[in-house]
Amino acid sequence: MGGVTGKTYIKVTVFLLALICLTAMGSQSAARAEGSQWKFGLGTGLFGLNLDGTQGLHLIRINTPVEFDIDMSASDVRDVIDTALGFGGYATNGTWLIDYSIQYLKLEDGESYSGGPLTRFDLEFESSGLEIMVGYPVLTCPNMLVMVHGGIRYTSHEMTSSLVYNGTTYPRNLDQDWVDGLIGISAKIPVSPTVTWDTRLNAGYGGSDGTYQASTGLTWRFHKHWSTNIFGKYTAVEFENGTRGGTDWYLYDVDEYGLGLGILFHF
Repeated sequence: MGGVTGKTYIKVTVFLLALICLTAMGSQSAARAEGSQWKFGLGTGLFGLNLDGTQGLHLIRINTPVEFDIDMSASDVRDVIDTALGFGGYATNGTWLIDYSIQYLKLEDGESYSGGPLTRFDLEFESSGLEIMVGYPVLTCPNMLVMVHGGIRYTSHEMTSSLVYNGTTYPRNLDQDWVDGLIGISAKIPVSPTVTWDTRLNAGYGGSDGTYQASTGLTWRFHKHWSTNIFGKYTAVEFENGTRGGTDWYLYDVDEYGLGLGILFHF
């Protein structure tokens, strides 16, 4: 009888943590009669993703580690996108803030070569993630709101590649995931009665070798139940599984950055 794998354990743990947070949000919302009123938001948007860094894996059939540079503009990424989905939301009672985001991205690309033993390379890359954070204010004044945040981020990478070398096809499937604990800080500065400047920084450690994220942008609350924002976001991810030369080696040392436009419904 097979046991529970480490990957299954991680996924179950993340699911349970998410369930606990969502259950807590529901139970806390039921406490409106006792005190603070909880409010919620749910939204989505568009993001122009750029990628710059290094990715590597071990090709088992030819027993060779392969490392390649990634330098893709937002238009380059759009050309190879198969699927891109994402949404997020929040719950707040005016003091505590619980926010979350979920995203999924699938890229597909392939290239043919001539004049050497390598004649074809195809790649399918899937990235998914879940982030849950809890924030608490440490500075509240008319000109600024500063909060500290803590939480978790789950990241999953699945890669399917096919390489034709000397007339022989070498397939490779890879599945890696990890969980980071997060700590961060945010600042909200009113620009006008309906516009705020929002900046957020966080760092993640645990499963990765270090993941750092910064975002800043303007939010316009144009209706009681609706707001929109334009923002820039930069994420530096460094993850390495195993050691170079090992069959389970995988490297993802990539900067992910770009500009985005979001829409949020408040209720």
